[in-house]
Amino acid sequence: MTATTSDGGTGTRVPVAARPPAWTHAGVAWGILGVVLVSRLALLGHGYGGDPDAWRAISAAQHLLDTGTYVPSRVPGYPLPEYVDALLLYLGVGSSLVIGLVSALLSGVSAALFFTLLSPLGRTRAVAGALALAFTPVVYVASLGAMDYLWGLTFFLAATSCMLSRRIWWAAILLGLAAASRPSYALGIVPLVLLYVDFEPRRLRDRAGWRPLAVLTVCSGLIALAFFVPAFLAVGFQTPKVYGDWKYLLYNVSLGLFGVVGVLGVTLAVVSAWFNRRRGVALPNPLGRVLDRWAVTVVVMFGLLFVWLPDEASYLIPALLGGYWLLCRYSPQVTLWVLTASLLVSCFVFSVERHQGALQFTTSGPVLRDIDAQEERSCVAAVVKHQLATSSDYVIAGAYRPQLLVEVGMPLAQRILYTVRPDSGGGLVDAEGVLIPADARLLLLDRVADQQSEEWQMAGARASVLDSHGACPDSA
Repeated sequence: MTATTSDGGTGTRVPVAARPPAWTHAGVAWGILGVVLVSRLALLGHGYGGDPDAWRAISAAQHLLDTGTYVPSRVPGYPLPEYVDALLLYLGVGSSLVIGLVSALLSGVSAALFFTLLSPLGRTRAVAGALALAFTPVVYVASLGAMDYLWGLTFFLAATSCMLSRRIWWAAILLGLAAASRPSYALGIVPLVLLYVDFEPRRLRDRAGWRPLAVLTVCSGLIALAFFVPAFLAVGFQTPKVYGDWKYLLYNVSLGLFGVVGVLGVTLAVVSAWFNRRRGVALPNPLGRVLDRWAVTVVVMFGLLFVWLPDEASYLIPALLGGYWLLCRYSPQVTLWVLTASLLVSCFVFSVERHQGALQFTTSGPVLRDIDAQEERSCVAAVVKHQLATSSDYVIAGAYRPQLLVEVGMPLAQRILYTVRPDSGGGLVDAEGVLIPADARLLLLDRVADQQSEEWQMAGARASVLDSHGACPDSA
């Protein structure tokens, strides 16, 4: 069957060029990896990430080195990347530059793998789609620090590629590693199983197909379980606490995910794909039908998981794969390049952030805001470290605590608290489990007064205020 596509927005159907030779395809994939990696290099080394969870991951890795016990940075655990962080720290190369470089490399690999997945649509569309994924603001930000998003994404894309070529064992191993990086990717077994049966569930009745699917299920499950056993032994089996409401959901699925300019580009691409839905790239069956259904399944499954826990826009990264596949197939080609350009611009220009329950507009994009936030917290860490070194005070640091723990270091960091509240015995307890002596003198970091008030309104005599604004300009 000769594949065709619509030319721009005219609706004229033209043949898609045959897939280029393997060496040419590989060269383009390597080129995408290189472009994505180079686009990150100048921005590495500013810290482990603006998300406090990135610094929690480093603390978990350091704790593993110090004690030999893995206590996950947050439940239920993200063991594979945190084990790698611990290894890098052990080797003496665990700086934010090196760990950020690993994430940047993973972003390039994931873009190259996505290019391969998109390649039946033609080289130009595949390049545009791969770069759109790499330049989506949440993906760009994740590629500069220690967060685990790109670990799971890369392994899941690799597992999908292996399943398309019926390499079951490799698909099982890679899916297990994806789930060991981020447990939400355990859901990836559903689209992979459906890919194996070409989205024809009746084929599951054929016993001859059970053995490969058993290999996929058992092998991937055992690999993931092996990584999670230390976490379960340390903290038991726990699920994340659900945060966020419909306002979080609406923000994170739009401005939080794509940025201000990116939302405009995505809107244009979605609208144009809808009107062009009958004139998209024609693919031979069952390939076109199967990949469309794979895309919809990925969007629905990871989208529903996000609806349950809409706290972070980055939780939607796996759903982007399905969404961008559909846009690359059905949007006019010129619209895809507008989409890619808008996402790239959106990384650096304009952002709308949630701040103390309100939306705050800034001219800097999410990538620059992420770097600014870390530099502000590094300055605050110096203020807090000086205070702790010259007194026996305890400092309530709120959301600043994860970064301060790493930058201040032990033993001073033992006196950095998150937020405090009274316990049943009349004393005070820290929200993250730090013991607070009855005679401890408390200092409340000025920047987290509102956060502490949300937890518990302390009497003024119970804590003094530690001023940091004089030394550290507010990044906002």
